[in-house]
Amino acid sequence: MNSLPAPPFSPSRFDAASIVIGICFLITLACSGAEARRPGAGNSPASSHPSASKDQTCLSLRVLLQEAQKTPLRPEAADLLGIGWLDGFVIDPATNDIILVGRRVPGWPSLHLDDLVVNLRNVWKSETEPYCSLDPRHEDVLKVGELAERTGSVNSSAQMRAFFDTLKKTWGPQTTVVGGVPQASRHAHVMIDADYHMKRLSQGLATVAGIPSCIDIALADAKRSIETTGRLPGSGMSMSRFWFHVAKGEPTYEEGDLCARLEKCSVAVLTEKERATADGALVDSGGDDPHAQAFARQLSIQYRHAATMVPDYADLDNLFRLSALVRVMHEQSADTKAGLDLSFLLDGFDYKMESPMPPSMPGLANSKEFKSRTSRMEYILFPIVCGGVSMEMRVIPAPASATDSASLDRWRLAALKSRPSRDALSWQLTKP
Repeated sequence: MNSLPAPPFSPSRFDAASIVIGICFLITLACSGAEARRPGAGNSPASSHPSASKDQTCLSLRVLLQEAQKTPLRPEAADLLGIGWLDGFVIDPATNDIILVGRRVPGWPSLHLDDLVVNLRNVWKSETEPYCSLDPRHEDVLKVGELAERTGSVNSSAQMRAFFDTLKKTWGPQTTVVGGVPQASRHAHVMIDADYHMKRLSQGLATVAGIPSCIDIALADAKRSIETTGRLPGSGMSMSRFWFHVAKGEPTYEEGDLCARLEKCSVAVLTEKERATADGALVDSGGDDPHAQAFARQLSIQYRHAATMVPDYADLDNLFRLSALVRVMHEQSADTKAGLDLSFLLDGFDYKMESPMPPSMPGLANSKEFKSRTSRMEYILFPIVCGGVSMEMRVIPAPASATDSASLDRWRLAALKSRPSRDALSWQLTKP
């Protein structure tokens, strides 16, 4: 298959002692936008990360199941008592129950009953792991390639801006793709919204302290090259995709007698360079883009910090942990051990938070300039960025020492002894 040709942009050198004008073009395949905001999506930043909180809340799945069959649904049941960050679960055969244990922190978003049901059905019915992406139309990829060929060499900043303006008009909408969960579900919107913010962050249209955009990384690289060699790095077309995924070797969990506790479940950003085929499809090329790699690495390292400022990232963090914990529950046959019938949640519950998913969303573009007092050059970096979310994972039991096992057993007993009554929906876990 033939690759889409890179636009013939090469640095043009002019008189010495002039200025350097750098323009970095970035096209992003948008995955969502304000039009796709899910019900209950928050805009205010979280105050702190729940992992720093010592307080844990227990939630009875048996009583929650009973509440789920009532009309109207009580708010505390709909939003799982405000629990967002899940730690683990305890099986209690004496009360035919599975007790979820998690944390609720002011400013941190809550999980919802819809999210729990979506993930139970996904795992118990052996559906594809949840994922999303936004795919460019093949004809638009071909149009961009044709535009690059028609434009020829660019020798001035005015020509760069003219090209960029035409490029924004040429780049069309991208098709929304969701798998593993209902397209109208809150879970789907969380993935889409988090991915969209990541695209905006990658191109400098959104900011998170300490995480430079691809465009800023590229311009910093150009500045360093000028200062050390007097030359600009090569110009041309770059195509990469980013996607959220669980970190390598995770999630891991501690497995005890009738209980499990998540150990690690970190959200990471992966990237891979792509190329366009003759028919306009984008496929993995197997190579690496250093600017894309640097952005993905920084966001992965600082994801927990970013989640305290970006509610969409906090929501996605919650869902990764929920998905992992539900998989552990299934592997341990928690419902069978507890004697708890989940059939209503698996087949009878009607979602309360569904909203239409737009069939497509517009692409995004950005450009930046910089100046330097050396020689005059024109510089264009033209990356196309796409991506999504993949919740593909394999839960891994962590090796447990005798000390770990004892700690886990004390945690399980504390959850059981803290319960005020058999029919309590929730209660605070009191440490032994």
